[in-house]
Amino acid sequence: MNTKKLNLDLALQLVNKKVEPISLLDFQQFMKNVKEAGEFINTSLKEKRIGKDWLNSSFSLQYENCTVNVDFIENEISKQPVLKSFRII
Repeated sequence: MNTKKLNLDLALQLVNKKVEPISLLDFQQFMKNVKEAGEFINTSLKEKRIGKDWLNSSFSLQYENCTVNVDFIENEISKQPVLKSFRII
């Protein structure tokens, strides 16, 4: 599996997305089309406070042959997550 190509393909899909905001569902839908990833296993979440008003949510989508790590930052007041980073490993 070429993870560099998958990361680039996913980035292009997210850039070309017409509707905002980007959500975890976008990553799950992308991975459904990646046969080499194998079957979906589970999702894990780690949350960490960043300063007084910010929360970092790190998701790991685990598949048989790879893992998709996705980080969102969320303001406590607005409650709207913003994509910080993602990586397929």
